[in-house]
Amino acid sequence: MSDGANSVDSEQSSNEELLARRVTLLQQALARESTRLQAAEQRLDELGLAPVDSGPAVSDSDPDAPAMTSETRATTPPPPKRPTNAPPAPQDEAPRAKPRAPRRRPATFAGEAAPARQAPLPAGFIGSIVAMGLIYFGFKFIRYALDSWSTLILVEQFRMSTTIAAYLSTAFDWIGFLGVIVGGFWSDRMPGARRTPVIFWMTAGCFVFTTLMWLVGLSSPLLFVIMLGLIGFTAMGPDSLLSGACAMDIGSRRQAALAAGVINGLGSIGPIVQEPLIGWLKETHGSQAVLLLLVGVVFVTAVATGLLARFEHGRV
Repeated sequence: MSDGANSVDSEQSSNEELLARRVTLLQQALARESTRLQAAEQRLDELGLAPVDSGPAVSDSDPDAPAMTSETRATTPPPPKRPTNAPPAPQDEAPRAKPRAPRRRPATFAGEAAPARQAPLPAGFIGSIVAMGLIYFGFKFIRYALDSWSTLILVEQFRMSTTIAAYLSTAFDWIGFLGVIVGGFWSDRMPGARRTPVIFWMTAGCFVFTTLMWLVGLSSPLLFVIMLGLIGFTAMGPDSLLSGACAMDIGSRRQAALAAGVINGLGSIGPIVQEPLIGWLKETHGSQAVLLLLVGVVFVTAVATGLLARFEHGRV
């Protein structure tokens, strides 16, 4: 009997705890709803939309309610009128999205507005890029000439193996890589980041080293390789500036593509011309004549870069 009573008591206590927990949850829910209602009433008061208190409502079906006689109707004040300047009552409908304005097509028919014209080319733009292209022709000529023929000259002039001659001829490219870095760094430090003065002075140095190669380069393999590296240093710096930075500096972003195409296109004719010309000259007059030809090409290129630098300086 005692076990049955204990089980009944425990079940009753658990039911009471469950009931108390539900009452607590209900009280919390009522408190939250009361807080929301107070906030809504406060908001209505701020907007001036609070309902007018007209007293307790009287139902017709309530038997205890007093009868509405003519006297009570006469004494009952009329409901307040809504002011004319009161804001309209809020609507439950969501605000409609504004219709998008139709996209205007580009003008293609008569009578419509003509599209904006592109900016005209800067003064002297065509002349500058053609001059740069012809200068780039000279750099490409000498660069590909030494890349193609220096190994053969080392083999035939100094009787060394093809393997060693090929290794030594890479001095043009290895030291030329340093010239690219120096040329870019130097031009960025110039007032206004001007490129043409750097191109001129490096081309003048290239002319000096090409002349020395023609005069004493064929007397010793060491002098030939040293002159080869110095020519690469002074030639590849202007080469990279003309095909890259100069093309972007001379015009806008859209005009840079045209400038790069003209400069590189004219420059690419140099390697095409040098192959048969140097081959014929070496076969008929020897390596000394080939080096003399390179001296002449670099001299003309140096004069052209000087004129271009002077023109660019006068235009700025």
